[in-house]
Amino acid sequence: MTNFRFKKTRIATLVLLFSGSALTGCSTDEAQTQTIIKNDPLTCEAPEILNERQTACVTPDPDKPDVPDQPDAAVAPYAVDLYLKGSFSGWGAEDTYKLIFKDDAYYLNNVAFTAGVPEFKVADAEWTLETSFTVDIENLTQVSPGQKYTLQTGDAAANMGLLITQAGLYDFKLEVGDDLLHPVFSYAPDIAPLSYDLYIRGGFNGWGTDNQLRYVGDNQYQVTMQVAPGNHEFKLAAADWSSEWVLGEEALTAELDTAYTMLPGGANATFFITETGYYKFTVDASDTNMVSSARL
Repeated sequence: MTNFRFKKTRIATLVLLFSGSALTGCSTDEAQTQTIIKNDPLTCEAPEILNERQTACVTPDPDKPDVPDQPDAAVAPYAVDLYLKGSFSGWGAEDTYKLIFKDDAYYLNNVAFTAGVPEFKVADAEWTLETSFTVDIENLTQVSPGQKYTLQTGDAAANMGLLITQAGLYDFKLEVGDDLLHPVFSYAPDIAPLSYDLYIRGGFNGWGTDNQLRYVGDNQYQVTMQVAPGNHEFKLAAADWSSEWVLGEEALTAELDTAYTMLPGGANATFFITETGYYKFTVDASDTNMVSSARL
């Protein structure tokens, strides 16, 4: 099944979310999202309380009902940002390889690597001794996906070798317990859930395979393409039409910014475009249990 939604912006975005699958659309309109890790969460002295965004202390309004206490946000165990630093990054602190702390560990997801064994370490931007980690101080150690490795610090320590057996996207995790000098490192390939290439096909591209949805990680496929005004018939399908998906029974025409279910086979669906623009289609295929042998 698939859930479908799309909406127009300066660069319009049509998103096919597909897991029970959903096709959704969203726009960014040049907005940027930034994750900021604070080591000291803001606290307020009574009678002041945190505002809803937890960015400032305010005096509570006596006319408003009390708001239940919210659980404390997890605090990053290190006061510095951590990165994968290696030959793939010029041994620098690149945002592409920055580990983000969330809930209980540091994460870095959907990072593209080519096959090989690049050398690397986990470290902060300044190579501070207490936050520069490797497996073995004396010897270069190759790490493999699906395994856990206890790291350590050391002056002029040896590098690790990151085994990448197949080019693709990889997810990384750094678990930190009470011993801050010995975090646990692991990683795994982010494997595409579909066994075939997926295309959006319709009258706008001659029902051909010009517009492939590329896997971008987290069970998501995307393609951005220019679409002219009109009511366009379409399906999501494999190159040989062995798998094809259309809007579910509740709708035949998809409207902007509205979610729809998609089902295998059936009549062509349509989406209506009022002006020429670039539209991003995203398919979320995380719920493959909802997909039959002719799956999208």
